[in-house]
Amino acid sequence: YMQTIRREGTNADLVAMSDLELRDLLMSSARNLKVQSDRKWLLLMAGGMACFFAAIMVATAEGTRGFGLALLAGAVVLYGINEFAGRRIREPLIARGIDTERLRVE
Repeated sequence: YMQTIRREGTNADLVAMSDLELRDLLMSSARNLKVQSDRKWLLLMAGGMACFFAAIMVATAEGTRGFGLALLAGAVVLYGINEFAGRRIREPLIARGIDTERLRVE
């Protein structure tokens, strides 16, 4: 990815960095992206469990139809949270000219 940045030269700030600085920037960006993605995943899992328990509570009063509607509403809310959080995670990196799809830490 470093060679691609140098070859394309689309971001003057990244091209002006030394190899060590650029490597450190990309590695720290990849780690931060992974940590924030993991946090987002935990938030979505907690939200999914809360949605499921809320749907069970609604089902005790409204039956199967209420359960389905509560799950549907929860799914829509969780989808919105997922999209919003994903964009907020990638925004700072995109502003610096870093391709977030190329940053992966195994």
